[in-house]
Amino acid sequence: MKSILLATASIVAFAGAAAAQQTGVTFGGEAELGFNDVEEDGFFYSADLNVTFQAELDNGLTTSVTFTIPVADNATDASLGTSDFVLALEADDVGGLYFGDTEVATEAHWDPGFAMASDGFTEQDNETVLRGTGVFGGVSTSVSGIVRDGGNDRPGLNTDERDYIDQIAVGASGTVGAFTFNFAYQEESQLSDSGDDETVDGDLDISEDLAVYDSSNEDFNADEVLGIAAGATFGGADVKFAYSRNFTDFGTEDPTQQGTNSYGVLVRYPFGPVSAYASYTFEPDYDENSFGVGGSYTSGPISASLYYESEVGDEEVGVEATYNPSDLTTYAIGYINDIDNDGIDIDGEQDEGFYVQAKQALGSNAYVSASYAEFGDAGPDEVREGTTLLVGFAF
Repeated sequence: MKSILLATASIVAFAGAAAAQQTGVTFGGEAELGFNDVEEDGFFYSADLNVTFQAELDNGLTTSVTFTIPVADNATDASLGTSDFVLALEADDVGGLYFGDTEVATEAHWDPGFAMASDGFTEQDNETVLRGTGVFGGVSTSVSGIVRDGGNDRPGLNTDERDYIDQIAVGASGTVGAFTFNFAYQEESQLSDSGDDETVDGDLDISEDLAVYDSSNEDFNADEVLGIAAGATFGGADVKFAYSRNFTDFGTEDPTQQGTNSYGVLVRYPFGPVSAYASYTFEPDYDENSFGVGGSYTSGPISASLYYESEVGDEEVGVEATYNPSDLTTYAIGYINDIDNDGIDIDGEQDEGFYVQAKQALGSNAYVSASYAEFGDAGPDEVREGTTLLVGFAF
């Protein structure tokens, strides 16, 4: 279980002597039972208990604790552990303080809307994060740091050099006049250790230090990264410009030069039920640029999209559609072609192919689903690879 000592101290300092006036404890849950013809066990099942503690304080603050207890899961043999733990202290329209399985500041605010090779900000997965967020005049600002790594250990490269917090990150987004903006910055993680180790052929030599820092999260990036974006509407078209810089990485154009830059623009134009977009990113430190084109169509129960995206080292084309004849029934179909990577993702799994799904709700608390997919996490419901039949319940 995650340690909450630091969050407790922070919340005491933040809340002062506020007294609880209303206290509530709510429970919910979901369960699934299904069969898949590709997975070894065939049948699969899971059941989770969702718990929320909440209290309103006499100075306008609200404190809450949310977490999930995996009661049963055939894939992990989970039993009465905890996950998705978040401790929060919030004030309406002002902001809050969050601790646990919560997003980092850059993840909460950075969204250029198109591909850039230099904006690889960390996305929280199994790390424990402390984040504060404030809202002022339509602008939201956040500051965060990683308190525990994926193995629930204090950040650091060895047992003698551990800090209380790692990779401080800052993010902001909002509207100023007619313009929207995004800002994000994360410092270099201790995992990089670039201040102490020498570079070898353009790569940091940290092989002896990695064992005590759990970086199993593929969306964790140890690099120092900066991103700035601004957008506005001109003549009915939404236009957005963005710049990002990775201070630590080495590009392919000159692999001896540390630091990469990306400069991009996105134009999106809606007309009737159709919205079309095009983006282009100049990547001066790589041997190719990034660009994308696509469009979406929404009319009544039908939604469809077609896109082509090319980022440095990754090229993908896809077509997807959904049909909702009623609030209870959904049909989804699509095809993804991951061109550059031959349909294989970072974990060596299939990452392209065809999928189709039919889902029928049985009132508001249950549903049945039938799907076929040539790869996992396919479609809007992220269905499993193979043929899957399942029934789900919500409580």
